[in-house]
Amino acid sequence: MTKIIKLKEINPEMIQLVHNHLREGEVIAYPTDTIYGLGVNVFSPQGLHKLAILKGREHNKPFSILYSSVERLLSDFSSVLNEYQKFFVSRLLPGKVTLVLPAPPEKKFPPEVVMDNHVGVRVVAHAALNKLFESYENPVTTTSVNPSGMPPARNKGEILGYFKNKVSLLIYDRPVRKVSVSTVIKVTKDSFHILREGAVSIFEIIKKLER
Repeated sequence: MTKIIKLKEINPEMIQLVHNHLREGEVIAYPTDTIYGLGVNVFSPQGLHKLAILKGREHNKPFSILYSSVERLLSDFSSVLNEYQKFFVSRLLPGKVTLVLPAPPEKKFPPEVVMDNHVGVRVVAHAALNKLFESYENPVTTTSVNPSGMPPARNKGEILGYFKNKVSLLIYDRPVRKVSVSTVIKVTKDSFHILREGAVSIFEIIKKLER
C-alpha cells in the first residue's frame, strides 16, 4: 500500500521514514521544481530494478540522479570537472535543468544511471525537498512519474492511478499546474550542448552564465 505524507508537514520522524524506505530499496514519489519524480537509492540494485520495471524503460536510457545541494554534487564530481564545468554547475544549479557530466570513476555509479561515461544530474530549486534529502547518504534517482510513453502525473490521483501500491511512499506537495520538463544540457570541457529543450531556454542559460 502506498503511504502518503505531505511535504509541508515533514518532521524529523518523517524524514527518517523516507530515508528508511530508500535504504530498503523501495521506490518513492516526490515533488520537484518541474514535475513529480520517482526516486530510489542510486546504489540499490533492488530499487533500480523495481524502478526499471515500473517505468517499462529501455536499458539504454539511463536515469538521472538528484543531489540535495550543489556542494554535494561538486564534491562527488570534483575529480572529473575542470573550472569551466564547475562554473557552469554553480551558475545553472539549483534550477530546472539536468546537466550531463562526466562520471567520476571512484563513485562507481551503476550502469542504470550512466551512458557513455556520463551521468545526468539535478539540484532542484525546491528548498523543502532539498532539506528532506540533505542528511541522506546517497543521491537518488529522478525520473518522471509515468510509465514510459505516458504523460507525466500532475497530481495525487494521477500518481496513484499509475503506481498505486507500487510506489511505497508518496511525498505530496501540490498539483502541477503546467507540465514542464527540465532542460537537458551536456557540459563539455569548454562548451555546452542542449540535448533536450525544456523549462529553461537557451537565452536564460546564456543570461545565467553572463551574470
